[in-house]
Amino acid sequence: FISPNTLNSSSFTKLTKKLREIHPEASRREGKIADALLEARKNGRGALSGSSVKSVAERTSVIL
Repeated sequence: FISPNTLNSSSFTKLTKKLREIHPEASRREGKIADALLEARKNGRGALSGSSVKSVAERTSVIL
């Protein structure tokens, strides 16, 4: 699970909403988007902060 504190709450909300819109099949399975975000963070040198919502969504979409 990724805490909203990992990103600021507003960015986290925007990001998860955008990913649910792009990948409706992923939002049906509990935790799939969160797992993909964790992997994107791991692939991005352990951080998502400093990246735009669009950039994180693109990296996470590749994983999903």
